[in-house]
Amino acid sequence: MNQPLPDERILTALRIEVDPIPEDARGTRFTMVDENGESLTAPVSLRAGELENLHDVLGKIATHASPAAGALPFGMPDEPRVILGFDDYVSPNFLLYCTFALPSGDGGYLPVTARALVPDAALARLVEALGQVRDAGQGMADWTVAG
Repeated sequence: MNQPLPDERILTALRIEVDPIPEDARGTRFTMVDENGESLTAPVSLRAGELENLHDVLGKIATHASPAAGALPFGMPDEPRVILGFDDYVSPNFLLYCTFALPSGDGGYLPVTARALVPDAALARLVEALGQVRDAGQGMADWTVAG
């Protein structure tokens, strides 16, 4: 997994910015940064409880209390979609992927996926940053894969 597929990128950073209101559909911007420094932003609305669930699920994965498999989708109809997921854990790294599906204008979506090998300590940093946003009810988790 050192090299991405031709239609994929290598994820180097992820930013999650959460607005405080409305609580049942919080404006949130996910921004991925790839190995070339190019960024892509997907604005979505988080339903009530989704931020807390994201933090809880990532926390369980980071502590190896849950397997690193599956995906967490975000976005409502007629919005971009964001999927954060894991393919596996191959010591010492989690195999993380992030897919943004942006509306194509013809009723479909154009997906862009970035993948990263994420060490335990790096995932713990993301969980900590999301915990701060969760506790404040708003804010930004600005995370880099590398230490």
